[in-house]
Amino acid sequence: MRNQYLKIISYLVAAMYFILLYGCAAKPRFEQFGKSLPNLDPSLYIAANGSASEALSSMKNLNQTQLTNKERHFLKKYSKRFSQNFKPAIKTQDPLLHDIILAYQYYWHKGLLEQENQIDGMKSLFLSLSKIAEPLGYKKSNFSESEFEKIHLSLTPAVQLKGYNIKFSGVRPFLNVMIWKNQFNKTYNVNLISRQQKVDVTFMEDFLTLGWAAYATFNIRHVGGWATKEKLFCIKDGYDLNSEEFKVSYLAHEAQHFSDYLKQPSLSNYQLKYRAKLKEIETSNTTYYKIIEKFINEQQNSPKNIHAYASFLLIQSLEKSLDKKFNLKTYKNFDPNIIKETASKILGDNTTI
Repeated sequence: MRNQYLKIISYLVAAMYFILLYGCAAKPRFEQFGKSLPNLDPSLYIAANGSASEALSSMKNLNQTQLTNKERHFLKKYSKRFSQNFKPAIKTQDPLLHDIILAYQYYWHKGLLEQENQIDGMKSLFLSLSKIAEPLGYKKSNFSESEFEKIHLSLTPAVQLKGYNIKFSGVRPFLNVMIWKNQFNKTYNVNLISRQQKVDVTFMEDFLTLGWAAYATFNIRHVGGWATKEKLFCIKDGYDLNSEEFKVSYLAHEAQHFSDYLKQPSLSNYQLKYRAKLKEIETSNTTYYKIIEKFINEQQNSPKNIHAYASFLLIQSLEKSLDKKFNLKTYKNFDPNIIKETASKILGDNTTI
């Protein structure tokens, strides 16, 4: 009981730091970019929700004779990473970039295996980053959200001098970092309810790290992009820019965020995600079933993961509107047009959940 109590306290304190450090803006969401591994995909959803230990246990409980050669190879690779002592996987020899990525990978590794609670993990990461930032002018101090920000301010220009871009963020349940080499801009007009939304998109390429979910899934699931109040950001290598997946799961989704920032700034994280997911369903055609399956598979009735929680609320809203169960066993019984119209109506009527 005491351990459970301490775990809850740790989560609440960590959540406070997330809010203080990164605010309540919509956070990046995880998309599937690697090749599908059908028998392992449910386990990888677990990993992308923050538990590699649970994901590995889930994989090992599968009927191994039913796995494909690729899936058996992946399971062997996954077991090696998360059953043994930490071994970094870093693609650069540059000392500064290497050390930043090493600090985060070690923090992610211990957190994904639940070897330390969230607040202790943050403190360990803070100490590691402090040592990296001190030669760059950072004056070491005690752990706090303001000191994290000072470390970020010390590291960012140093990384930029190396010719790279860096983004520090909070993608629950972990602090996150992404580092990439190149980027370019493009403008789009996206159809939203009763109007068009003009959005500027920055496309990013040549990543050294895609964040903790990529580390947890060997780049099969990771951040696809995010929205700010000024523009959208997209990981270019994750999408065919002419595909419906890009136009629906990235562009329509993020444009909905962008519009909501301007029109409904008081919306919470999970409300923003909930509305953007409704927009995906409304605008989908060839990707409809893939989107529905993703939302059903990833849903969790816990605000700990806002992406999974938003999917849970979305499915609940569909079931309430349809007055029928909507799950993996039943969703193909419904006319997709009816579901898309229902999603559109819910989105149009929704301002709060």
